[in-house]
Amino acid sequence: MRIAYVIWSLGLGGAEQVLMRLAGEMVKRRHEVTVFTLNEAGVFADKMEMLGIPVISLKKRWKVDVGLVWRLQKEMRSRKIEVVHTHLWGANVWGRLAGRLAGVPVVIAHEHGMQPWRKEIHFVLDRIFTHITDLVMFASREVMEGYQKKTGIPPSKCAFITNGIVCDYSPEDREFLRRQMGWKPQDKVVVSVGRLSSEKGHDDLLKAFSVVLRQEPRARLVIVGDGPEKQNLVKLQDRLGLNGAVTLTGMRDDVNRWLTGADLYVQPSRREGLPLAVLEAMAMGLPVVATDVGDLKQVISDGEDGYLVEAGNPDGLAEKMVDLLGRLDQQHSVAEAARRTVQERFSLEQMADQVEDVYKEEISRKRAWYR
Repeated sequence: MRIAYVIWSLGLGGAEQVLMRLAGEMVKRRHEVTVFTLNEAGVFADKMEMLGIPVISLKKRWKVDVGLVWRLQKEMRSRKIEVVHTHLWGANVWGRLAGRLAGVPVVIAHEHGMQPWRKEIHFVLDRIFTHITDLVMFASREVMEGYQKKTGIPPSKCAFITNGIVCDYSPEDREFLRRQMGWKPQDKVVVSVGRLSSEKGHDDLLKAFSVVLRQEPRARLVIVGDGPEKQNLVKLQDRLGLNGAVTLTGMRDDVNRWLTGADLYVQPSRREGLPLAVLEAMAMGLPVVATDVGDLKQVISDGEDGYLVEAGNPDGLAEKMVDLLGRLDQQHSVAEAARRTVQERFSLEQMADQVEDVYKEEISRKRAWYR
């Protein structure tokens, strides 16, 4: 198949990572893949190019750029695209329009979360665009149900496909990595990965960590990611007196190295779909503490393969972190169970199998209809 993926840019976010891994897997399966970015190509575009996947940057000029749709549909026509698969709200709008104008047989949108900035007008547009969409994919049942209520999209146009990750990580020398990071053997390192935006709850994590530090002076917190809340988090870190114990790394493309050296992973989100970072931490055998939001309760069985806490409750989060950091040597069975959970239910191959089947079914359905 000739497949086009459309997204704003190739950055660190979860949706971007899903797209890139899916694109790479489709190329392995001998499909012809092109990635279109509405803005700049993004920091990970080179990785796609190394896999033989062209990344075409359309450099959107202003909020309503009609020329963008024209340029995009022209590229799709010239490449004889058979499936357009768009990711995130902006790309879902412009990519679907271009796909239909280009006469692409199958147009699919992918909803990764119910972003808090969306207003009623966004859902009105989504409702309208349902009529030019063959299918909307969701990685979270909670997001899918919320989207159906907001847009009235029929269940027949919805597909629930969980995110998947690469499970066969090459082991690295953990102690060597810790020395490289400047961590001492007695340090207890907590890592959290995600976009620095309000719904991710990193301010709650910093407040919780200020409590943890009073009881575990050798605790260290690393937050990997970037986003609009960075300056507010830096100010909060200063106000709580956490300098020296907290590291904000910014955007990184070596997240696995930070996870390899860590002792505990924490996901403090207030709203969530199905975060890849949690799956990655579990796959690497890290004990995980996550807030009980979105589909996380579908992934983690509390006390068996991870731990769930109430969202928006820094004190409760701190209590669980102190408890686990005090008995890290007792977490092996939980970590192993977490690894098995991901391998059995959330592999990249499983996700790619399901998505590929959807593409084939939709193309077959269209061919039968035109006959």
